[in-house]
Amino acid sequence: MTTGFEIVGTVCALYQLIHPSTGFISECKTVYDGEPTTHHDIKEHAENLAQACDLTWARYETMSSSEKLSDAERRVQKTARKCHASAEALLDELRYVTEKQKSNDCMGAVAYVVKSKLHRKKIERIEVRFKNDQQELQTILQSEILSHKEAKKYLEM
Repeated sequence: MTTGFEIVGTVCALYQLIHPSTGFISECKTVYDGEPTTHHDIKEHAENLAQACDLTWARYETMSSSEKLSDAERRVQKTARKCHASAEALLDELRYVTEKQKSNDCMGAVAYVVKSKLHRKKIERIEVRFKNDQQELQTILQSEILSHKEAKKYLEM
């Protein structure tokens, strides 16, 4: 005959088995149905920022060919290149995880979910570096804008 503690233990063991399984199954269903996942949003953001960093870097590259860049402008160019590199690293990792993801493909959905679980920490680490580089570039650009406004203000006086 089972005691109350054995019943509670059995229920807890079943819950520990069922709870992660429901999350896994719901993620597989989302991928199978072709709905966007969190990786889609991250990928879109990284692509947009990589493109913006390329434009920033190219602008300063054309400036450097016609005139000498200041230290701040070289810093912006260097930070834009670093930000682009971290965005590309994030995109490469996301491409690896999502490479065989297709809607209405059961095994592809399972493979995607398993890969995303296995590479979650690496993606999070790269994403943190990406966000830090993005914040650094934003701060440098804002300080550049403020310094140009201050210079313009002093010229008008």
